[in-house]
Amino acid sequence: MDGDSMKLLKKKMILDILVIGGIICITLVRLARLGEVELSLCAQFVLVIMGIILLIGGGVYLFRKYRCPWCHRIYPGVFTVWTEECPHCGDKIE
Repeated sequence: MDGDSMKLLKKKMILDILVIGGIICITLVRLARLGEVELSLCAQFVLVIMGIILLIGGGVYLFRKYRCPWCHRIYPGVFTVWTEECPHCGDKIE
């Protein structure tokens, strides 16, 4: 048994936090550029860097950890945490 001990719901939450956090950071900078939000140039720079780091971290996490613990293939994009078995190998996901 060579399965990953982390639960699928926890993996999905970590991936969502990374990606959504990156999108929020970059959206705040975009709103500041449009004049909707008041941010200093330094704060905009920091938010862009944070957003890029979070999005890259989400991509790395997707390819390294968001996989089936048994066949090691990446879960499809429409995959939900309530699915009970891997769509690739058919093994039960805990």
